[in-house]
Amino acid sequence: PSLAGVRDTLRLLALPNGPWQPQRPTIVLNRQGRPGGLTRKQIEDALKVKVDIVIPDMPKQLNESASLGEPAVALRGAFRQAIIDLAREVGFVAAREEIAEAKVGGSGLRKMFARLAPTRK
Repeated sequence: PSLAGVRDTLRLLALPNGPWQPQRPTIVLNRQGRPGGLTRKQIEDALKVKVDIVIPDMPKQLNESASLGEPAVALRGAFRQAIIDLAREVGFVAAREEIAEAKVGGSGLRKMFARLAPTRK
């Protein structure tokens, strides 16, 4: 977490929501606890919003996982829980959007894939 990251996030948060974005973006604080990085409180104060997901900085464990070819989420701990929380948050948002689209009429994915499908002659 750095000042440049906070500045970029503020710019993104200032953009208006698009038609397919009914809520504010999910705020993910990656590599929390990195030496020289900003604290969670500093970031939340600067953004004026709460951080939704915090992924801790765990260079030793992640490097070991990469070297051994094992997924880092296979190990119990804070990193695994953060990734699970992130997946739930993204999945929940996607499920809400699908419900809203069903009420409006049709699936956005179905429409997208229909456009990508080759036309029959």
